[in-house]
Amino acid sequence: MAKSQVSMTVNGKKVEALVEPRMLLIHFLREQLHLTGPHIGCDTSHCGACTVDLDGKSVKSCTMFAVQANGADIRTIEGMAAADGTLHALQEGFREMHGLQCGFCTPGMIMRAYRLLQENRIRPKMKSASASPAICAAARATRTSSKPFNTPPPRSAACRSRRPQNERHDPHLRRTRRKACRAWAASGSASRTSAFVQGKGNYVDDIKLPGMLYGDFTRSPHAHARVKKIDTTKAAAVPGVVAVITAETLKTVNLAWMPTLAGDVQMVLADGKVLFQNQEVAFVIAEDRYTAADAAELVEVEYEGLPCNVDPLKAMSANAPVIREDIKDKKEGAHGRASTPTTSSIGRPETRPRQTMRSPRRTSRSRR
Repeated sequence: MAKSQVSMTVNGKKVEALVEPRMLLIHFLREQLHLTGPHIGCDTSHCGACTVDLDGKSVKSCTMFAVQANGADIRTIEGMAAADGTLHALQEGFREMHGLQCGFCTPGMIMRAYRLLQENRIRPKMKSASASPAICAAARATRTSSKPFNTPPPRSAACRSRRPQNERHDPHLRRTRRKACRAWAASGSASRTSAFVQGKGNYVDDIKLPGMLYGDFTRSPHAHARVKKIDTTKAAAVPGVVAVITAETLKTVNLAWMPTLAGDVQMVLADGKVLFQNQEVAFVIAEDRYTAADAAELVEVEYEGLPCNVDPLKAMSANAPVIREDIKDKKEGAHGRASTPTTSSIGRPETRPRQTMRSPRRTSRSRR
């Protein structure tokens, strides 16, 4: 595929590169510019972990192409701190209040919060006392400084007073809080938190090794079907493809079926038939993710459709389609038949209410 020249400013630096027209901005930032602060968290454009600031607007970088950002001014989480390494007020607020858990989604939260404060220069009224110190400091920074990425001013007495009412009036709670903060700082978590708010956490998708390969799946469009034939010839012929793996490939090394944590076994790739929609049928290994995706679409699979179960209650009836033929005569669950006093009591309750609850899955399409 022919490549296009793009030029943009990223974190204050001019960047020029050749990219495929289909390359997503998130992949360009992470894989070509090695800015791994923005993360891919959902593949459905829902989570916002990939959020960056583009020409004064928050955008999810997984929903636009790199060529669409040609000429744009982009800021990622790596560009939030000052040149001397001083954290932005919002980063400092997240760090001080430990407004994160593993840190994976934190860069996207900070970038969206930054733009929200830029769009609303008047300090908002805070209903959440635990969040007010971070918002207050950042809001004052954006209001009092023409350069919002400068060193934040010290927290005001008003900010410090915005603690829960019970803590302000209970000395024991104040001592407990101070003790917990000292323990947290001594544990080394503070330094890790500083890394998280700068997008410097190291996660599996951030790892890049020499000669690293990429993979993609060919998935079934059917919920239940017999796999009659798989032809990988066209996929294997794509330049850059290293291998195309199917269940038959895995059988040669005794890896077609693997144990699960529930004590069951399951097929790694569809073996003979598929049991659910989007089940993995073939796995393509290639030199880059786009080549792997291209080749995965070229795997030809011939299916024979079978009746499927779409209702869990009807699936329990005697005439329901059998999905797992290998365990069709098994009467117990994966853990066997339990006989503990607790389960025995549950099995003979004095009253046994019944209620059917339906929770339809909501998708981006259903919300439109």
